Amino acid sequence: MHNIEFMIPKILPKKIVWILSLAGTILATPIASAEAGCVDAYATIERVLPLAWGWIIFAIIWYLALAASAHARKEKVSGILSLRDTFLLVIILVIIGFLFLGPAPMFLLFLLSIIGTLYAFLIKPGNRNPLFKKDMKIIGGFVLFILFGIGSGSLYIHFTRAPSEYILNWELTYPGKCALNDLLKRGAEALPDIRVIVEKGRPSSIALAAERLAVIGEPQNDVPLLLNALTSIRSIGYSNQSAMVENALRTLSGIELPEGTATNTWRAEWQKSLQQSVLKRKK
Repeated sequence: MHNIEFMIPKILPKKIVWILSLAGTILATPIASAEAGCVDAYATIERVLPLAWGWIIFAIIWYLALAASAHARKEKVSGILSLRDTFLLVIILVIIGFLFLGPAPMFLLFLLSIIGTLYAFLIKPGNRNPLFKKDMKIIGGFVLFILFGIGSGSLYIHFTRAPSEYILNWELTYPGKCALNDLLKRGAEALPDIRVIVEKGRPSSIALAAERLAVIGEPQNDVPLLLNALTSIRSIGYSNQSAMVENALRTLSGIELPEGTATNTWRAEWQKSLQQSVLKRKK
């Protein structure tokens, strides 16, 4: 214990804490495009760590609780600022997050909270204010309870969430587009998710998914999806995406019709094709 008491005050003075904080910001910054904004950053974190804002709110409460206890009990704890500076730090991180990096900067508070909690428990615990020690036990129990709850929820979502669910939530973001590209590189096992994108996605996503569906799709199941998608896209005037879906229809259905053919004509020709297939089977 004497070795720990001797080392930690030298390792964790205020300047070093701030250096660690800066390093934490860099490490917490999402790996997205160079021009990624707040939404892209949030989407990146949400892909890896679902319930991102739940983690952030937890970090804020944890750090504020440590600061409030240290202030009320007149204890100095490495990593924990004064109550005024704590509120200032949280406000600055929130502003930076909303303007640039999403929730990433708020993970700094995890670093500082961990430092503060370990310092409070390990350094001169016998000399601490008894009320502060009681506070730390309560805060520690709260932290373990919330970590279990949010951690379980994040793991459950991460391992059970369908790729299409994430893509539809974030399809306009850089991470969402990356997730869609990853999905479209997969084989037949990705068909259920690709169909969901064709049914519920935005025109740009539908067009890309339709191209993949033309390659790995099943005509009887997927031509009707493409016909519905073509109707939807044309109704809002996306000509380029409409052409991509029409090309997919030609490939999957085997029907050759000029570009711009009315959707009703496509449906009629598809019904004829199905009827001819039935007659051939009967013969």
